[in-house]
Parts: sequence; structure tokens; C-alpha cells
Amino acid sequence: MQIEICSVVTCSLGEPWESALVSMANHPAAAMRIAARCSGPGEALGVALREQATVVVGDPVRGWWDRDVIEHFISAGIVVAIIGADAPPGAVALPDSHPEALVQALRAIHSPVLAASDEVLPQMALDRGRIVALWGGHGSPGRTTISTHLAMAAQQSGMSTLLIDADTWAPSVAQHLGLDEGPGLVQAVRSVSRGDSGLSQVVRSPRGVSVLVGMARPELWTEIHECSFTALIDEAASEYDLVVIDVAAPIEEDEELSFDQAPYRRNLVTRSTLTIADRVFQVAGASPVALRRAITATRSLSVEIPTARANLEVVLNGAPRSRTRLREIESALAQHLEQGPIAAIPSEPLCESALWEGQLVSDVAPRSQFCQAINALFERSVA
Repeated sequence: MQIEICSVVTCSLGEPWESALVSMANHPAAAMRIAARCSGPGEALGVALREQATVVVGDPVRGWWDRDVIEHFISAGIVVAIIGADAPPGAVALPDSHPEALVQALRAIHSPVLAASDEVLPQMALDRGRIVALWGGHGSPGRTTISTHLAMAAQQSGMSTLLIDADTWAPSVAQHLGLDEGPGLVQAVRSVSRGDSGLSQVVRSPRGVSVLVGMARPELWTEIHECSFTALIDEAASEYDLVVIDVAAPIEEDEELSFDQAPYRRNLVTRSTLTIADRVFQVAGASPVALRRAITATRSLSVEIPTARANLEVVLNGAPRSRTRLREIESALAQHLEQGPIAAIPSEPLCESALWEGQLVSDVAPRSQFCQAINALFERSVA
């Protein structure tokens, strides 16, 4: 559908092109209306929504236009056009700042807007590796223990593997692997937001597994935004055969902290991971309290993220050596979750001593029943 009048909001630091464009738009032949002249993206988004503008033209200020800011405009049906050939991800580049050329380019973008919006939305690569999420109920059922050993088993099998610590509450992958807590996940998301590669923050553990360590301080969770985090996972899946993501337990939607801005959502990392993962391994502890938490968490997942529930499989950690007790646990899980565990990882006393040394059990006891169970889990579920 052709729209006769193109409604535009400018967002500039007072560059000459803005005044020239405003003057050009006053000509009847331009069929363009400058709805407002704004001094920042926040103001531009509010004005564009109020004035029903369809295009925002901005200066190439990197501090303004990152992937997440542009995604807010795209979600509202507004195209972001940036002056300059090197536009940020999601924006349309306007290489020529001459007013007549700008008018022609904006008219082409504006009619129809949906076609332009489809072109700038990020597309997931068709040929990508598998994404496996390690999740579980509250407490410490052993998510990180299983994720680190699963990643090691995959790497030793010949699969290129990336382990990501995406726990926004209590990250600990670096501790398990004896790595320094660097910028890691936060810096990777920042890089993706700027249009750079987030994988430059990946480090190699002494055992050969590629790792993106978690946040050095949990309070940095506000630095991670959904669009950039999802783009980071897509980039990782395009480079690695397997991406193992260790996430926190909470999946509840966070309350909005303000009414005029996008809310901070501490649990969005877990929710996004569970949504896009090919398989979700719920790690459940073998104690009565841990089992109850696992059952409650799974029921919540069915309500909050039904698609993730369909991909969920239970991994029992710290399984008792008593066959009778193990059968009781399996029966309880089957009764309440309509599925038993696909793997039972036995208790391993060496886990604690290995952790003190920044090692894995596979480093000190590769033939242990624990490692055999991890390898079986990999062979059955990931390979």
C-alpha cells in the first residue's frame, strides 16, 4: 500500500543535513512531513509513537544506536535510518546526506515500511550447531557440574564446543574450570550490541573447551539486553557444533521498574535461552527437597514457556547407589512429570576435591562411574 505522506522524526546533534532536510520537506513535491526534531533516541521513540511517524533519521553516534535501541524502534514498526554508509545492525544506511537524495531514500524506505523492516530484522543462520540449556530448580542441583563435564565430553568427542555461563544470579563456571573471571558474557553482549563479534571474549580452558565466562559481579545483569544476547547465541551456534549454556533457576517475568522505558529483566537470559534451545536438560537433585523443587520448577515452566517444556528432559544428579531408592525417585518423577530421568549421574566424592583444585572429575578420575554416566548422557542426548 502506497502512503502519500512520509512522516519523519530527526534525531541529530545539530548537523547541517537536518536543517537542509527540514527545508526540503516543506516543498509540496517532497510529500514528506517532519514530525519533530529530537536530540536523542529516547525522545525520538516517544515522539515517533505519538506522531505515528514511520522513519527516524539519526546521526551515526555509536553511543546512541546499538542493536537493542534499534530493536525497540523496529518492534514499534519504526525504521531507523542512519546517515553514513556504516550503519549499526538493524538500521538502514543513508550514505548520501544531500537533502534531495535523503528525501528520495526516505520515500523508498517508507513505501512500504514493512518490506524495509523485514530486511533489517536479524535472521538466524540455517546451518547452525545445536544449543543445549542446563537448567534446574532453585538450590544447587548441580547445573554447573553437569554443564562443565558435558561440554568436556563433547569436546573430547571431536565436536567444537562452546560453554557459556549465562547464570545471572550465581555464575560459577570460571570457578569450576580454574579460569579468571574476566569481562566474559557482559562484554560479549556489549560487543554484539555495537555490531562487533561477541566471540572475541571467548577463552580456551586448559582442557581445550572454549568458554565464555559469566559475570564477575552478579549485579552486572542490567547490562545484558535480550536482542543482543539472542544475537550472541545465534553467532555462537553458527561457529560451534555445540553450544552448552548454563542458566539460573528463576524463570518468572520480572516486574516493570518504570513505565516510560523498557523494563530491566533479570530472568530474560534464562527465558531466552530456554526458548531458543534445541534441548533443555533439567538437572534435578536426588534429595526429597531437590525433587520437590524440580517438580515445582517443571510445572512453572509448562505455564511460563510451554515450548521449552516440550524440549525438556530430566537429568538426575547425585543419584543414590541403592537401586531401590533410585527406582523410587524414578517412579516419583514419572508420576509427577510424566517422564523419568534420561540419565542418573551418581554421587561423586571427588567433585568437591576437584573443585578446590579448579579441575574436573574427568581430570582426576576419567574412568569413574560419574564420568561414565556423563559420557553416556552425551552419547544418548547430544551426539
